[in-house]
Formats: sequence, C-alpha cells, structure tokens
Amino acid sequence: MTSTIRSAAALLQWYVAHGAFDGVAVVDCDLAGLDLAHATFRGVTFERVSLDGANLQGCSFHDATLRAVSLRGATLDDTAWLGVDFGGESAPLSALDARGARLRFHGCVLDHARWARAVLDDVAFAECSLRGCDWRESRVAGLE
Repeated sequence: MTSTIRSAAALLQWYVAHGAFDGVAVVDCDLAGLDLAHATFRGVTFERVSLDGANLQGCSFHDATLRAVSLRGATLDDTAWLGVDFGGESAPLSALDARGARLRFHGCVLDHARWARAVLDDVAFAECSLRGCDWRESRVAGLE
C-alpha cells in the first residue's frame, strides 16, 4: 500500500522515520524552500507539488514520476535522475530559473519540460526523451 503525503510536515516526519522515500506519493504539497539535500527518492510519485526554491543538492530520483511539479529556482547540484517520468505534455515539469551543476539524467522522459532561464552546467542526458522542451533564455554548459 502506498502512503500519501500531503504536507511539508508529513514529508519531514516520513524522512526522519524512514531515512529515505520509497514508494510514497506526494500530492498537492507546497514544499517551497525545503532543504531535502542528499535525499533518495525511489518509486515516488510527485503530483501537483511545488519545490520552488528547494535545495535538492545531491538528491537521487529512481523510477519516480513527477506530474505538474514546479522546481522554479530550485538548487539541483549533483542530482541523479534515473528512469524518471517528468509528466509530459499534460502535466509538464516547470524548472524555470532552476540552478544546478553536475546533473545526470538516464532513461528519463522530459518531454515538454520548461527549463526557461535555467542555468545548468555539466549536464548529461543518456537515453532520454526531450521532445518539445522549452529552453528559452536558459544557459546550459558542458552538455553530454
């Protein structure tokens, strides 16, 4: 049975109790500005979640689903995204103004993600789908 998390307080309580996020659903949450550095997310679903300005440095996401998630201004340094579905055209990722270095994406579906004004350095995409992404005014360096 999947546990559903609906608040920042519940998310932090889960993390303290379990040390990682495995198979949970995070729904309709405002997690803006939260420090989740070095957290691991496995089989997690984020739906209608704001991570605006959140610190996701060193986080890893494995087989996760992000639908209608906002990472506006989030810190994404040293993140790993493996087998992640970023929502597609019906519920795209919004990573406007996101900042990060050393991002790794493998086997991800990033179709229609919005990366406008993002500043990313040393980014690798392997076996990913990037159709219809919005990269306007973004700066991406060290692309693999």
